[in-house]
Parts: sequence; structure tokens; C-alpha cells
Amino acid sequence: MGIKTILGSTVSATVLLATGAVAESLDPIEPITQSQYQETKSSACAKPGNPYKGVFYANDFRYLEQECYTGEGDDALTKFGNSLKNIKLRDDITLDIGGQYRLRWHTENNHAGTRLNGEDNDFLLSRLRVYGSLRFGDHVQVYGEIIDAASIGEDRPPRGIEVDRWDLLNGFVDVNFDVADTKINVRAGRQELQFGQQRLISPLDWGNTRRAFDGVRVTAKRGDFTFNAFTVSPRTVLPNDSNPTDRSQDFDGLSLQYNIPGHEFELYSLRYDEDDPERTRFDYYTTGLRWKGREGNVLFEAEGGIQRGTFGPQALSAEYLTLGLGYDFKDVAWKPTVWAYYDYASGDDDPNDGVDGRFRQLFPLAHAWLGLIDLVARENIEAFRISAVTRPAKGVTWVNQFHKFNLASAQEGLFNAGGGRIRFDPTGQANSDVGFEYDTFVNFKLLQRMSLIVGYSHFAGGDFIDATNPQGVSGNADFFYVQWTTNF
Repeated sequence: MGIKTILGSTVSATVLLATGAVAESLDPIEPITQSQYQETKSSACAKPGNPYKGVFYANDFRYLEQECYTGEGDDALTKFGNSLKNIKLRDDITLDIGGQYRLRWHTENNHAGTRLNGEDNDFLLSRLRVYGSLRFGDHVQVYGEIIDAASIGEDRPPRGIEVDRWDLLNGFVDVNFDVADTKINVRAGRQELQFGQQRLISPLDWGNTRRAFDGVRVTAKRGDFTFNAFTVSPRTVLPNDSNPTDRSQDFDGLSLQYNIPGHEFELYSLRYDEDDPERTRFDYYTTGLRWKGREGNVLFEAEGGIQRGTFGPQALSAEYLTLGLGYDFKDVAWKPTVWAYYDYASGDDDPNDGVDGRFRQLFPLAHAWLGLIDLVARENIEAFRISAVTRPAKGVTWVNQFHKFNLASAQEGLFNAGGGRIRFDPTGQANSDVGFEYDTFVNFKLLQRMSLIVGYSHFAGGDFIDATNPQGVSGNADFFYVQWTTNF
């Protein structure tokens, strides 16, 4: 995770995460410098498939500086977006402007608010992001990004991840320098964090509001090794006011990442604490290891670790584990990529022993890994997933995934993607069978930087859900959505 997750979307990033594919390695901490642009201009033409990254401050438009790039074949939207990039204000000052508009329609049956509460909801979510980046030579970058996230026509009060009107999403200064063949970057200010497979730290692109922090991050890169360190505090999203920093919470991390062709390794440690006496106080560390790679057509991934510390009056002692194995059928029609995953996050078997055994998921994108209906978090869960991504036609990607969920501890309860407990049987008599979920969506690439997703998900509750359902509430849920995204 980059500091990675330790420290440590667009639609393409969502597809990669949802299928478990070995995603493109991102280094959001290292900005693009003027010297890097010069290096690219003299290199062979290499236009990236998607210069827009999961965090826009990592966008890579260096290919526009290549002498051999003419823009031939680009559509009008792409040409407009490119015209806003690499604007030379002076020889040593470069301006980039860009952003994204996204519109998504939801039809939710029996899971409004990800609560499985018998309510239905139909509404639109609108989101605009606009960013500007000023690079002063090789050593300084000033980056700012605003967001306007709105909900239209909801039948119930909007969720906390849906509305954030005209607010600052990113605003920071980068300073870059070299020491003994080591590239060092210092970033200070408001910033999104995205690392690894986003299991513990993510900007939460599926949400309409996105997630950001205030603080400082330092990265040192030498050869195949990258070291990250950060100390930040989360921002609090207020729908119609400026988003303040939550000064009572600290989120700190260290990581060491080693990348070689086909493989990524990372060791990380994260600390999260709350010191406000009016809230539940906690202070705990998450220490983990991640490995991702491929050998030929075989794909594999493993990540796991432990949490130790305190939560409220109890000691915290928890664990998590992910194992994934996939295969890339490159020579078969529709070029399917198939994955099988196992996920485990511990629960608390005995609430009276003075030790809390439930794993806390930190700041994740649970949506990508534990079902698109968002009824399941990486807390007190054992999950099995089979997924397949196929490409039935040019510009069309079809994703299917099947999940089976069980509680890790029958006494702990079920937590949704936001970490809220939505079902609970302290006796454990309701069994641990949560149920299964089927997700399918098709991504249509309409233009180079415009896409449309049409998706459907169905959740079927198991014995635990049936036993804990409120009277008159079904244990099944359906979700249909259409999402249009354009980048500029």
C-alpha cells in the first residue's frame, strides 16, 4: 500500500480493482519534472493507454512533449484536453489544467444507505473535479484541485459520501531534490492517498465525495527501492461548508517497496489514533506485507498482517489476509482474465475477555473487493470471490464476479463498506452464513476519454441475515446503475 498503503476512478481503474488484475504501478508521490519531460521528448513515441490516474496529481501527459507526437487520430475531446496540458508560461514554468465530470444513476432496492433496511432509492449523483498544476523547473510543484459533488432526487437523506459542494480536494506544494543518487520528494498540504490495491488506503473513487488528508508525506526513491513516510490527519466532509481537518486523529505510516519486472513487494506499518475524550479513543498499529506479480499468464497476489494496540478500554489484537490466484487467457476469444480470491479479517469471539479481536479496515475501497452493493467491509469477514473480465468487442469490457460471505465470528456482527454494523446477534445463534452476491457490469469506451458503465448486482442473504432481519424486511437486495464519465 504505499506509504503506501502505507501511506500506500476513473472507470479503467475500477475495472482493474474489481477483477483483481495486476494494476498499473502508480507512484503518486513522485511528480513529473521538467528534466523528465526533456528525457521523454528524445525517447521513442509511446502514448499511454490512459494518462489519467486514480489520483489526478499523478496524471502523466509527458507523451505530448515528444517531437514525434502529432495528435493524429485523436478525437475532439482528447484534443481539447491536451490543449490544456504542458502550457509554457515561461521556459521554466509549466501549467497543466484538467479534470473530470461524472454522472451516475442509482436504483437501489432494499439496501438504501447500504443498510439492507427495506428501503428503496432512485437518484442521480453528479461530480465535477477540476485541477491545476504549476511546475517551477525541476524542484517545485504547486497543485490544487476542487470538487463539486451533488445528489439529485434522493428519496432519503444523502449518505456522507455523496455531497460535497465546491470544496478543496487537493492543495499542496511539492519540493524535489536529489541526494546521493536518491530522488526525494516532500509534499505538504491537503492530499489524497492511493497505494497498492487500495485495501487499506484509497481516495474512495466510487464515493461521490472522495477522501483526502492534511499533512506531510516524504518519499525517497533509489533504484528498485522506494521508501515512504507520512503523517496526516483526515478531513471531515461537510456537505455545504469547507471541509475542516480532524485534528483529534493522526494517521502515520512507513513503507519500503521493492519493484522488479513482474513483481511488487512491500512492507508497511500504519498507526491510527484518536485522542478526543468525547469520542471512543484508540491507538493501534497495522503492520503488513504485500506481494503482487505474474509469471507468464499466471497472476498471483498475497497481502496480510496484524493490528495491535488499544480500542476504547480494551486491547486490540486482530489479523487480516488476502490470497489471490489468476490466469490471463491471452490467446482465447474475448481474452478472459480469471481470478479466485480468499479474504479474511478477524472478528471478536469473546466481548468479555478484555481483548478486541475485530480488524479495523482503516481507509479502504471495500467496494472493489467485497461486493459492489457495499454491504460488506473488511471487518469480521471471511469471503470467497471468483471474477472474470472479458473483452467481447473493441472498446467493450465485461466484468462478472461472484462472492460468498461468512462472518469470521458469529458473535461480532456484519459491517458494511463504511464500517457501520448493520446486523448483530451477540449470542452467535444466528449462524455465520451471510450469503452471496453476484455483480456484473459492462464498460463501453465511447471516446478516448469518455466511457459508460452499465451494472447490476444482486445480494441473497444467508442464514445469518434471515435470522437478524427486522420484521417485514427481505434478506435480498438489488442494485442497478449507469455511470457516464468524461476526462478533460
